[in-house]
Amino acid sequence: SLAPNAPYPSSLHVHFRTSHGMDVKFDVRLKRNLFAADSFVWAHDGPELALLKSHKPHHIAYEGTLPLGYIRLTMFDRHTFHATIKLHDKIVVVDPVEHHKNAHQLTSPVTGMVAYSIPLEAATLSNEHHRQLTSTFGRMATCTWSARQITVGVVSDAGFTSEHGGAAKTQSYLIAVYNSINGLYDDQIGVHLTIGAFLIETAAGGAAWNVEPQTCGAMVDMNVQLNAVKSYVKLHYECKG
Repeated sequence: SLAPNAPYPSSLHVHFRTSHGMDVKFDVRLKRNLFAADSFVWAHDGPELALLKSHKPHHIAYEGTLPLGYIRLTMFDRHTFHATIKLHDKIVVVDPVEHHKNAHQLTSPVTGMVAYSIPLEAATLSNEHHRQLTSTFGRMATCTWSARQITVGVVSDAGFTSEHGGAAKTQSYLIAVYNSINGLYDDQIGVHLTIGAFLIETAAGGAAWNVEPQTCGAMVDMNVQLNAVKSYVKLHYECKG
């Protein structure tokens, strides 16, 4: 049965095999705490139309646990999903094949899913260990602290929205990104990111951060971009929320 406010069941059993002999089975449950209780999607259809409060984001994110690992899975439709799976010795990522640039370079269309992995022993920065733990991957067993929650807003300009196939697919893609990020953050540093709002632009224009640049100028600076977005959200979202 479908879960309330969600297009999919409250729990799923997932089983997949790869051409390289990997056979993975796991159970996941709907992850409702990815969104704040008052989370909304704001759609902006261009500079000539008002910013409109659209609807609450769909609950399509799932989570699960494994011995020495975790699963974060996000449904795109009834047959495709994104998943980040931490096993005892590797990280496995599963995606729809069309999400990969190599698929776009083929002469004939391809469908289905693709999986790839990286050994945890290889997850280092340069030649230093940094956050890599030599015996146990994840939080050190002798350290305890309370998990912290941080609420974030997610903004997509018209270019990003177009690149990902429209507002609905962009929202699903970003949910998958934050769901997977939380797998790492929850496991490694005890921080959980909660999405408070989506602002998704579908047409270029209006605010400076949503205008297609004609030349390299001040907006190339990421700090300028971020300040422009913050000013816009403060004016249009905080005052009308």
